Amino acid sequence: DAYKEKDWQEVLEHVETQVTSEARERLGDQNFRNCFKMSFAAIGNGKVSPKDVEDAVELLRKGMELTGWPLSTFRDLLGPHPKMYQVLQPFAPADDEEGEYHDFISEHHVLWEAGSKENWEKVCEVVDSQLRPMAYKRLGEPNYRNVVILGLRGLALSGKALEGPVFEALKKGMEVLGYPKERAKELVNGIGEKEEELLRIYGEA
Repeated sequence: DAYKEKDWQEVLEHVETQVTSEARERLGDQNFRNCFKMSFAAIGNGKVSPKDVEDAVELLRKGMELTGWPLSTFRDLLGPHPKMYQVLQPFAPADDEEGEYHDFISEHHVLWEAGSKENWEKVCEVVDSQLRPMAYKRLGEPNYRNVVILGLRGLALSGKALEGPVFEALKKGMEVLGYPKERAKELVNGIGEKEEELLRIYGEA
């Protein structure tokens, strides 16, 4: 009832007793999953930073040890937590190349802040990750366009080769966005005299 009413403080009072092996035995797995879902929701919505993430990470670790359920199961249960991917980040598999468990939103804030401060080195550190198709799905087209624009700016202005990393970033961004070649000029700006040369290289590819 407290969960339905979004009375998060009331839900939090019951978390410790609802996520135990004894509770699982009495409730059955389906109801036990719901206990985790409600607990994650309460932590995410009822606690302030950084406890909203730290306590959820602790609960996730406890849940995985207690149940042996795969991370994918807990990802679904974490749905109501506003910072789900921050919670999942410490558990992300090393081979998560697509970024299924990656926190693209926090990383996007890093990219945006670095770009606004013209910290091109930091932009270069995160742009490859932000250019992944999964980032487009999580961030949406307007934010992904900004990724491409800032990424190209950072790569070009930090001296990366136009025919190498800069071209590859433009190519990747255009493919993910699904833009025809003539729209490349929308993404190539802010790199001064290198704009025309990059567009020429891309147009001839």
